[in-house]
Amino acid sequence: MVIIKLTNIVGGDGAIDYKGLDLSLIVSGTQLYVGEGQDMVAYFVYKGDEDLSGDLSGDLAIITEEEYTQVKADYEEYLNNQPKPMNPEEEIQQLKIALAEIAEAHEQEKTAMKQTLSEIAEMIGGES
Repeated sequence: MVIIKLTNIVGGDGAIDYKGLDLSLIVSGTQLYVGEGQDMVAYFVYKGDEDLSGDLSGDLAIITEEEYTQVKADYEEYLNNQPKPMNPEEEIQQLKIALAEIAEAHEQEKTAMKQTLSEIAEMIGGES
C-alpha cells in the first residue's frame, strides 16, 4: 500500500480525473480532498500492488505517512475552525430578533418624521 497525493484532479468540465488509477483500490475512509475547484488536491491510501513508477507524473506523487498525517491534521484543524452552522430553530429565532429590531427602528423613524412634520407645520403657522 502507498499513500498518494493527486493534483489537477478537476478537469475543465468539473469532472474528477483520477489519472487512470483503479478506484476500487482506494482504501475507503482515507480520502482527503483539500481545496476547491481547479485547486483541489486528493490524498488517499491506495492498495494497488502494481508498480506506479510509470504513473508518477507531476500530478501523481507517493507521499510518506508523516506527510499524510500532517495534511490530515491541518485539514481537520481547518474544518474545526469553520463557523458552525445554526440549527433551524436557532436560525428562526435570530431572524425573529432581527425583524423585531427592524420594526422598532421603523417605528422610531415614523415617530421622528411625525415630530419633524409637526415642527415644520408650527414654523409655517399651521397645525399638525
